[in-house]
Amino acid sequence: MKKIISLVCFGFAMIAAMPAFAGAQQEKIKGCNAEAKTDGLKGSDRKAFMSKCLKKSHKLKSAAAHDAPHGTPK
Repeated sequence: MKKIISLVCFGFAMIAAMPAFAGAQQEKIKGCNAEAKTDGLKGSDRKAFMSKCLKKSHKLKSAAAHDAPHGTPK
C-alpha cells in the first residue's frame, strides 16, 4: 500500500512539474524557428540547423547577445 501511495504522489509531482519543463523547451523552439527564418533557411539546411539548435549546448543568438557585456571597456 505504501508503494502505491508513493507512486501516486510521485506521479502528481511529475505532472505538476511538466509545464515548467515544457515552457523552457517551447521557448527554445520559438527562438530556433526565429533564427532559421531570419537566416532564410529552408529544406534540409533548416532541418539540420533545427537539430543542432535544439540541443542543450546550443546558445541562441538572442541569448548570446543578451549575455554579452554592455558598453566599452575603459
